[in-house]
Amino acid sequence: MRARAQPSLLDRLTDHRPAELKDSEAGRSASLSALQAAIRRDLAWLLNTTRLQESSDLTAFPHVMASTLNYGVPALGGQVVEGVDRERLRLEISLALRLFEPRLLAGTVRVTPLADDVGGPLRALNFRIEAELFAHPAPLRIIMRTEFDLESGDIRIAGMRSDKH
Repeated sequence: MRARAQPSLLDRLTDHRPAELKDSEAGRSASLSALQAAIRRDLAWLLNTTRLQESSDLTAFPHVMASTLNYGVPALGGQVVEGVDRERLRLEISLALRLFEPRLLAGTVRVTPLADDVGGPLRALNFRIEAELFAHPAPLRIIMRTEFDLESGDIRIAGMRSDKH
């Protein structure tokens, strides 16, 4: 049996065929390749968004800190590899994934800094993200590699694969 997963809310609300009067069954579940593409897109959006907490003190507003108003991760652009606290960043990425990506089963998200950071003109930090993706009949284990370009502040999902349980 092939694993199927429900598309994101955005994908379910987007009408790709407005001329058709009835929604197709295909919009209710996603193939593995479509799901991987959507997860990759959505995680790139999340990791490339600077959270509100970076520009406003939210300590008096704990509910705002955990809401979509604070969607994103800490700003990294302009920093040097040696100046980034990898453990703190690992925890911030893990928290953002747990708060804002409900398709990943919260207790399964694991973010690991990779030792092959790139110095010199590129200045990038690399992380491995592993998690289980909610799917039917069983969760899918996904593994991806992220590259944080500290010069531009851009974050790229460099690789992704899925394994069945």
